[in-house]
Amino acid sequence: MPEGRKENEAAEPFERVADAVRRLGRKFLKYELIFNPPTLLPMVEKYNLETVQRDGWVPEAFLDAGVSHQTLYSIYDNIQVRQEAPWNDGPGKLLVVTDAIWTIRAWLDANSRSAISRAERGRFPSDRILSSLERMMGSVGTSMAGKKLRERIITLREEIKRRY
Repeated sequence: MPEGRKENEAAEPFERVADAVRRLGRKFLKYELIFNPPTLLPMVEKYNLETVQRDGWVPEAFLDAGVSHQTLYSIYDNIQVRQEAPWNDGPGKLLVVTDAIWTIRAWLDANSRSAISRAERGRFPSDRILSSLERMMGSVGTSMAGKKLRERIITLREEIKRRY
């Protein structure tokens, strides 16, 4: 640990943002006017797009804050369907698709763990997610990053079909 830094201090600015999301979510998640994931997630993703462009940390912070996989997936799906700037093309679109895939993967992994009840496992909306993945595949383009995303989508889609 670098000299002069406290143990609980985040190393990168985006980590401080993630810590704030976790802390505020745990405290205010039940108060929609204070902590509203459909409003906050696009704002935090925009910060991610304009700074680090690192995948996974935004949905992970919201999950750690207590937001459900289904809620996160629905937010990402809505962002993609609306196709508003900056999520309608280029790096913005790829970042949102990447974090949507990250969220679905985390949801699948959580469903496979025994800590989740059978009823919760049964609520995985495989048909809806498969439809979203098909839409994502058609939207990621032909760049190298798009091709890599397409491979991740195909792998995820095959796993969902196998499990459900």
